[in-house]
Amino acid sequence: MENISLILIILSLFENLLVATLIYSFLSLKKYDRRFFILFFLLLFVQLTIRNLPVMPMVIMIPILLVYTIYFKYMYNSSILTTIITVIITYLLYSFVEGINMIISPKIIGLEFQEILANPPLRFACFIFQALVMLLIIGLVTYFKLNLGDLKKFFNFEDLKMLVDDEMDFSREKRIIITYFFVIVFLLIQGLFINIYFMLGKTWRVFNIHEFFTSPVFLNTSIMILNFILLFLLRHMIINLRLERNDIITRIKEKNALRLDWEKRAQLHDQNHHLSMLYMLLQLNNIDRAKEYLKGMVGEIQNVDAIVRSGNQALNALILSKISRGRQLGVDIKIDVLKSLSPMKIHDWDLNRILGNLLDNAIEAIEGISGEKTVELIIEGGEENNRLEVTTYGVYLTDEVEARIFQRGYSSKEEAGHGLGLAICKELVDDYKGSININKDQEKNYTSFQVLLPVA
Repeated sequence: MENISLILIILSLFENLLVATLIYSFLSLKKYDRRFFILFFLLLFVQLTIRNLPVMPMVIMIPILLVYTIYFKYMYNSSILTTIITVIITYLLYSFVEGINMIISPKIIGLEFQEILANPPLRFACFIFQALVMLLIIGLVTYFKLNLGDLKKFFNFEDLKMLVDDEMDFSREKRIIITYFFVIVFLLIQGLFINIYFMLGKTWRVFNIHEFFTSPVFLNTSIMILNFILLFLLRHMIINLRLERNDIITRIKEKNALRLDWEKRAQLHDQNHHLSMLYMLLQLNNIDRAKEYLKGMVGEIQNVDAIVRSGNQALNALILSKISRGRQLGVDIKIDVLKSLSPMKIHDWDLNRILGNLLDNAIEAIEGISGEKTVELIIEGGEENNRLEVTTYGVYLTDEVEARIFQRGYSSKEEAGHGLGLAICKELVDDYKGSININKDQEKNYTSFQVLLPVA
């Protein structure tokens, strides 16, 4: 027993040295100085002390993890979650290497693993292989500069606060990020727990383990508890993400309202300029040019007024962006709001996906043709259904293309650009119990996509 105790002390010494070195490498900390060896001997004392208790190796890891966390927090000012994740990843790697060693070494030596455990020289010789693999991992981490200490930047919101003019509350963002890292921590703990537990079948004789810790009840109960904690954390993260998404939508609506107000004020500011230009054209008797100029001027005013009347701020933001894109490509997008939209069950982001895909397809279909390029968007609220209709003038959809236009994966970009994204539109409309129809006229040369969405 004395030889075994001595070999256990020696192996524990080298094991802690390798693990601590890998952790320091992951965090890009200076190794083998005074603080390193203070932590090293402290860990060795804790491990050898707790190892005499009737617990399994996974339980021994808990005080070791606490020692690392407290020591790094106060000696290196490291983030608690960053330290926990780094330590667990390191022990997961170490247990993985140890598990491989348990399979390979007995086959090379030609003995059972229990016989190797009972023979201190053989046990130490097997450990050398394990140590070489760990040194290789340490070398790779150092060479590629894998610094897990950078995870601390995810918790630092000071840089963001410096970029804003007013005081902002980052508490929700902090909760989301911390919850996300807790999910990672518990996934790593679960993986480490399962890995170590199944290794016990070959190493349990080395530990003074109570029979409860080797029973299936302990294994199943522990995994169930970890899974319940994971589900709770995921639920908490989803709730916060939903709140964050709603805040983003609110900010978009507020910014869009300001943008529309700016557009209206800009029109008022330019009114005198437009009137002067019209007066000059009329003085020069250039009636046709004056009509064209007035048509463009009235069209802009009507577009902005129509957008204001749509009744959906998120949709307004999308329409403004598509009008801007159309201008860049020489496509005139006309907006006609017959009646403000009634409240619907559809989420704003899904509504924007539907209309965004329809407008994108219309712009892509018409940008390559010659002559006047016009896309018209009609918005009409109703008592039972709201109507969104996108008409592309100058493009006629053939019957063959129409038959396949809503099929997933089908793109008729070769035939005037329609098809991309329309399958998504159809699926979303169907999800919300709506309908999407195609109207077209070969003589007038236009194709129209009409979407009907039920009101709440």
